Amino acid sequence: MPILLDYAQPYPPWGSEVKVLITAPLSTRNYDVNRPKSVAQQLTNDLFRALQQLQEGRSLLCLA
Repeated sequence: MPILLDYAQPYPPWGSEVKVLITAPLSTRNYDVNRPKSVAQQLTNDLFRALQQLQEGRSLLCLA
């Protein structure tokens, strides 16, 4: 499940404000378990895209 921690400051001191952004979990059904290296790369790319969309304000499920 992609979760993005968005701090108010680039180097947050203790007790800083943070937004926790959550989106839908990634489905693993579309990955071929017999090809672990390529699956790991594809999963990493999919996670990167999901986090990018969260940061841009798209695909948000929960704001905590």
